[in-house]
Amino acid sequence: MKASVYFGIEAVLYLLVVSLGLFILGFIINWISIKFRQNISDLIGAKAFTYLFCPGIVIHEISHLLTAWLFLYSIEDVKFLDLSGKNGSHGHVTARPRDIRFLYLPQLWQSMGYLFIGIAPLLVGPGLMLLAFYYFIPGGRGFIHGPAYATFPLMTWSFGIWLYLMFSTICNIELSSADLSGTWKGFSFVVLAVFLAASLTSIFAPRFQHSGLPRRYWVMVGLGELPIIKNRQTRN
Repeated sequence: MKASVYFGIEAVLYLLVVSLGLFILGFIINWISIKFRQNISDLIGAKAFTYLFCPGIVIHEISHLLTAWLFLYSIEDVKFLDLSGKNGSHGHVTARPRDIRFLYLPQLWQSMGYLFIGIAPLLVGPGLMLLAFYYFIPGGRGFIHGPAYATFPLMTWSFGIWLYLMFSTICNIELSSADLSGTWKGFSFVVLAVFLAASLTSIFAPRFQHSGLPRRYWVMVGLGELPIIKNRQTRN
Protein backbone atom coordinates (compact mmCIF):
# COMPACT_ATOMS: atom_id res chain seq x y z
CA MET A 1 0.00 0.00 0.00
CA LYS A 2 2.84 2.38 0.87
CA ALA A 3 4.51 1.73 -2.47
CA SER A 4 1.23 2.49 -4.27
CA VAL A 5 0.91 5.82 -2.49
CA TYR A 6 4.53 6.66 -3.34
CA PHE A 7 3.92 5.74 -6.96
CA GLY A 8 0.86 8.02 -7.02
CA ILE A 9 2.82 10.90 -5.49
CA GLU A 10 5.63 10.36 -7.97
CA ALA A 11 3.17 10.51 -10.87
CA VAL A 12 1.79 13.78 -9.49
CA LEU A 13 5.32 15.20 -9.23
CA TYR A 14 5.97 14.31 -12.86
CA LEU A 15 2.66 15.91 -13.77
CA LEU A 16 3.60 19.11 -11.94
CA VAL A 17 6.99 19.31 -13.67
CA VAL A 18 5.47 18.77 -17.10
CA SER A 19 2.61 21.16 -16.31
CA LEU A 20 5.07 23.88 -15.33
CA GLY A 21 6.74 23.64 -18.72
CA LEU A 22 3.40 23.62 -20.51
CA PHE A 23 2.21 26.57 -18.41
CA ILE A 24 5.25 28.60 -19.44
CA LEU A 25 4.74 27.64 -23.09
CA GLY A 26 1.03 28.52 -22.89
CA PHE A 27 1.85 31.85 -21.24
CA ILE A 28 4.27 32.70 -24.05
CA ILE A 29 1.78 31.76 -26.77
CA ASN A 30 -0.97 33.75 -25.06
CA TRP A 31 1.36 36.75 -24.70
CA ILE A 32 2.30 36.56 -28.38
CA SER A 33 -1.39 36.48 -29.31
CA ILE A 34 -2.10 39.54 -27.17
CA LYS A 35 0.82 41.46 -28.68
CA PHE A 36 -0.22 40.58 -32.23
CA ARG A 37 -3.77 41.75 -31.57
CA GLN A 38 -2.69 44.96 -29.85
CA ASN A 39 -0.10 45.96 -32.45
CA ILE A 40 -2.29 45.18 -35.45
CA SER A 41 -5.30 46.86 -33.83
CA ASP A 42 -3.22 49.97 -33.17
CA LEU A 43 -2.21 49.97 -36.82
CA ILE A 44 -5.53 49.36 -38.57
CA GLY A 45 -8.09 49.79 -35.78
CA ALA A 46 -9.87 47.30 -33.52
CA LYS A 47 -12.91 46.93 -35.77
CA ALA A 48 -10.80 46.34 -38.87
CA PHE A 49 -8.80 43.73 -36.95
CA THR A 50 -11.99 41.93 -35.99
CA TYR A 51 -13.28 41.87 -39.57
CA LEU A 52 -9.92 40.93 -41.07
CA PHE A 53 -9.12 38.07 -38.69
CA CYS A 54 -12.64 36.91 -37.79
CA PRO A 55 -11.93 33.29 -38.90
CA GLY A 56 -9.63 33.05 -35.88
CA ILE A 57 -12.55 33.98 -33.62
CA VAL A 58 -14.62 31.16 -35.12
CA ILE A 59 -11.77 28.67 -34.61
CA HIS A 60 -11.39 29.92 -31.01
CA GLU A 61 -15.04 29.16 -30.26
CA ILE A 62 -14.99 25.84 -32.14
CA SER A 63 -12.10 24.83 -29.86
CA HIS A 64 -14.26 25.47 -26.78
CA LEU A 65 -17.22 23.66 -28.35
CA LEU A 66 -15.33 20.50 -29.33
CA THR A 67 -13.66 20.25 -25.94
CA ALA A 68 -16.97 20.77 -24.12
CA TRP A 69 -18.45 17.87 -26.12
CA LEU A 70 -15.43 15.72 -25.33
CA PHE A 71 -15.89 16.29 -21.59
CA LEU A 72 -19.62 15.44 -21.72
CA TYR A 73 -20.94 18.97 -21.29
CA SER A 74 -24.38 20.07 -22.37
CA ILE A 75 -24.15 22.96 -24.85
CA GLU A 76 -26.65 25.68 -23.95
CA ASP A 77 -25.69 28.46 -26.34
CA VAL A 78 -23.17 28.98 -29.12
CA LYS A 79 -22.24 32.09 -31.05
CA PHE A 80 -19.23 31.54 -33.26
CA LEU A 81 -18.99 35.15 -34.40
CA ASP A 82 -20.54 38.37 -33.15
CA LEU A 83 -18.99 41.29 -35.02
CA SER A 84 -21.00 43.75 -32.94
CA GLY A 85 -19.88 42.24 -29.64
CA LYS A 86 -18.87 44.55 -26.81
CA ASN A 87 -15.94 44.49 -24.38
CA GLY A 88 -13.81 42.58 -26.87
CA SER A 89 -16.12 39.54 -26.82
CA HIS A 90 -17.04 38.50 -30.36
CA GLY A 91 -18.21 34.96 -29.71
CA HIS A 92 -19.05 32.57 -26.90
CA VAL A 93 -19.89 29.00 -25.97
CA THR A 94 -22.08 28.42 -22.92
CA ALA A 95 -22.00 24.89 -21.53
CA ARG A 96 -22.60 23.04 -18.28
CA PRO A 97 -21.81 19.49 -17.07
CA ARG A 98 -24.44 16.89 -17.87
CA ASP A 99 -26.05 15.09 -14.95
CA ILE A 100 -24.45 11.66 -15.42
CA ARG A 101 -24.05 9.42 -12.39
CA PHE A 102 -21.92 6.30 -12.65
CA LEU A 103 -19.37 5.58 -9.90
CA TYR A 104 -18.45 9.30 -9.88
CA LEU A 105 -16.28 8.76 -12.96
CA PRO A 106 -18.27 11.07 -15.28
CA GLN A 107 -18.21 13.78 -12.60
CA LEU A 108 -14.44 13.49 -12.28
CA TRP A 109 -14.03 13.61 -16.07
CA GLN A 110 -16.31 16.64 -16.30
CA SER A 111 -14.50 18.41 -13.47
CA MET A 112 -11.22 17.95 -15.34
CA GLY A 113 -12.98 19.60 -18.26
CA TYR A 114 -12.94 22.96 -16.45
CA LEU A 115 -9.23 23.11 -17.26
CA PHE A 116 -9.24 21.81 -20.81
CA ILE A 117 -12.35 23.67 -21.98
CA GLY A 118 -10.83 26.92 -20.72
CA ILE A 119 -7.47 26.48 -22.43
CA ALA A 120 -8.90 24.77 -25.53
CA PRO A 121 -7.89 27.58 -27.94
CA LEU A 122 -4.25 26.99 -26.99
CA LEU A 123 -4.51 23.30 -27.88
CA VAL A 124 -7.38 22.57 -30.25
CA GLY A 125 -7.06 25.60 -32.55
CA PRO A 126 -3.41 24.98 -33.49
CA GLY A 127 -4.17 21.23 -33.54
CA LEU A 128 -6.93 21.74 -36.11
CA MET A 129 -4.61 23.86 -38.24
CA LEU A 130 -1.91 21.19 -38.01
CA LEU A 131 -4.39 18.56 -39.20
CA ALA A 132 -5.41 20.83 -42.07
CA PHE A 133 -1.76 21.29 -42.98
CA TYR A 134 -1.17 17.53 -42.90
CA TYR A 135 -4.20 16.44 -44.91
CA PHE A 136 -5.04 19.33 -47.23
CA ILE A 137 -1.81 21.19 -48.05
CA PRO A 138 0.19 19.66 -50.93
CA GLY A 139 3.51 18.62 -49.46
CA GLY A 140 2.36 19.17 -45.87
CA ARG A 141 2.44 15.51 -44.98
CA GLY A 142 5.97 15.09 -46.31
CA PHE A 143 7.19 18.16 -44.41
CA ILE A 144 5.78 16.90 -41.10
CA HIS A 145 7.35 13.48 -41.58
CA GLY A 146 10.68 14.97 -42.64
CA PRO A 147 10.91 18.68 -41.82
CA ALA A 148 13.53 20.32 -44.02
CA TYR A 149 13.86 23.24 -46.38
CA ALA A 150 13.67 20.90 -49.36
CA THR A 151 10.33 19.44 -48.20
CA PHE A 152 8.69 22.76 -47.31
CA PRO A 153 5.42 23.14 -49.28
CA LEU A 154 5.42 25.37 -52.33
CA MET A 155 3.39 28.56 -52.19
CA THR A 156 -0.01 27.66 -53.62
CA TRP A 157 -3.40 29.22 -53.16
CA SER A 158 -4.35 26.53 -50.62
CA PHE A 159 -1.13 27.09 -48.66
CA GLY A 160 -1.73 30.84 -48.74
CA ILE A 161 -5.23 30.36 -47.28
CA TRP A 162 -3.80 28.08 -44.64
CA LEU A 163 -1.19 30.68 -43.64
CA TYR A 164 -3.93 33.30 -43.34
CA LEU A 165 -6.10 31.01 -41.21
CA MET A 166 -3.13 30.03 -39.07
CA PHE A 167 -2.22 33.65 -38.43
CA SER A 168 -5.87 34.44 -37.65
CA THR A 169 -5.87 31.56 -35.17
CA ILE A 170 -2.72 32.79 -33.44
CA CYS A 171 -4.07 36.34 -33.23
CA ASN A 172 -7.23 35.07 -31.50
CA ILE A 173 -5.78 32.46 -29.15
CA GLU A 174 -5.83 34.99 -26.30
CA LEU A 175 -7.71 33.55 -23.31
CA SER A 176 -10.32 35.70 -21.62
CA SER A 177 -11.00 35.88 -17.89
CA ALA A 178 -14.08 33.70 -18.52
CA ASP A 179 -11.87 31.11 -20.23
CA LEU A 180 -9.52 31.00 -17.25
CA SER A 181 -12.15 31.14 -14.50
CA GLY A 182 -12.21 27.40 -13.79
CA THR A 183 -8.75 26.31 -14.89
CA TRP A 184 -7.23 25.89 -11.42
CA LYS A 185 -10.28 23.99 -10.24
CA GLY A 186 -9.97 21.72 -13.26
CA PHE A 187 -6.25 21.26 -12.72
CA SER A 188 -6.81 20.14 -9.13
CA PHE A 189 -9.08 17.37 -10.43
CA VAL A 190 -6.45 16.41 -13.02
CA VAL A 191 -3.96 16.02 -10.14
CA LEU A 192 -6.48 13.89 -8.25
CA ALA A 193 -7.18 11.73 -11.30
CA VAL A 194 -3.46 11.17 -11.97
CA PHE A 195 -2.84 10.22 -8.34
CA LEU A 196 -5.76 7.76 -8.27
CA ALA A 197 -4.88 6.27 -11.65
CA ALA A 198 -1.22 5.78 -10.72
CA SER A 199 -2.00 4.35 -7.30
CA LEU A 200 -4.60 1.90 -8.62
CA THR A 201 -2.31 0.90 -11.49
CA SER A 202 0.48 0.08 -9.05
CA ILE A 203 -1.93 -2.16 -7.10
CA PHE A 204 -3.51 -4.05 -10.00
CA ALA A 205 -0.55 -3.92 -12.41
CA PRO A 206 2.56 -3.59 -10.23
CA ARG A 207 4.91 -4.15 -13.17
CA PHE A 208 4.29 -0.51 -14.15
CA GLN A 209 6.08 0.57 -10.98
CA HIS A 210 9.31 -0.55 -12.64
CA SER A 211 8.82 0.80 -16.15
CA GLY A 212 11.90 3.03 -16.27
CA LEU A 213 10.85 5.76 -13.85
CA PRO A 214 13.46 6.85 -11.27
CA ARG A 215 12.09 4.71 -8.46
CA ARG A 216 15.22 5.18 -6.32
CA TYR A 217 14.12 8.75 -5.60
CA TRP A 218 11.96 7.66 -2.69
CA VAL A 219 14.83 5.78 -1.07
CA MET A 220 17.06 8.83 -1.46
CA VAL A 221 14.64 11.09 0.39
CA GLY A 222 14.04 8.51 3.12
CA LEU A 223 10.42 7.74 2.38
CA GLY A 224 10.94 4.00 2.40
CA GLU A 225 12.33 1.20 0.33
CA LEU A 226 10.71 -0.12 -2.76
CA PRO A 227 10.17 -3.80 -3.48
CA ILE A 228 12.92 -5.31 -5.61
CA ILE A 229 11.86 -7.46 -8.51
CA LYS A 230 14.55 -9.82 -9.66
CA ASN A 231 15.47 -10.24 -13.31
CA ARG A 232 13.46 -7.23 -14.40
CA GLN A 233 14.38 -5.31 -17.52
CA THR A 234 14.25 -1.55 -17.60
CA ARG A 235 13.78 0.29 -20.87
CA ASN A 236 14.70 3.94 -21.05
